[in-house]
Amino acid sequence: MDQDAEPAELPQPAAAEVALAEFEIAEPVTLSGLAADLMRHAPPRLGRGWCRYGLGLAAAALLSSGFHMVAAYRFGAFFHRCKLYPLSFLVEKFIFHWYYCVIPSSVKIGPGLWAPHPLGIVLNSRARLGAGVYLRQHAEIVHVWESDDVCSGVVGDRAQLNSGCILVKGGVVGHDSIVGARAVVNKPVPPGHVAVGAPAKSKPMRPEQFLDRTPRWV
Repeated sequence: MDQDAEPAELPQPAAAEVALAEFEIAEPVTLSGLAADLMRHAPPRLGRGWCRYGLGLAAAALLSSGFHMVAAYRFGAFFHRCKLYPLSFLVEKFIFHWYYCVIPSSVKIGPGLWAPHPLGIVLNSRARLGAGVYLRQHAEIVHVWESDDVCSGVVGDRAQLNSGCILVKGGVVGHDSIVGARAVVNKPVPPGHVAVGAPAKSKPMRPEQFLDRTPRWV
């Protein structure tokens, strides 16, 4: 990579909002979505070579409460798409009473959702999350309202929502962005930015912050 090349100009909040307003979540087939979710939850450094991946996947499938919660959502979303609403309702109640999370089956979530600590997560029924999103405990998307000039509740690919953050009216998170713990997002966060504070203020992400955000085994 050319070290002297100028970095690409990041879009301004208004441009990011327009881009994400048109961002469509490609809901994966249930089994392919589960496979991507399982890879995200697999712990690293268990053995070597293929044994490492096999042990990691087995550990995630058997022991990861995050994967179990995400798998339940995938089946609930499948029932919802098939218009088996009583079954999707039962799955939603299971997630609520077992994990204290509110994740409606109508939520659109791309493959590879990573929720290592599934506790107190609240998503609005019209929320949209991209592929490879990192979702920590007590993250909330509490208000989703769309009109000609406002888009809310959209989270781009590989974004990270940290503990206790809240997306309210106008809250949109761009691709590869990070929302800090307990941040209150009420306006678009451009791609590749970090948002902290209440209300959240965005600033460009440093190059080193792109490192170690995604586990090496993914």
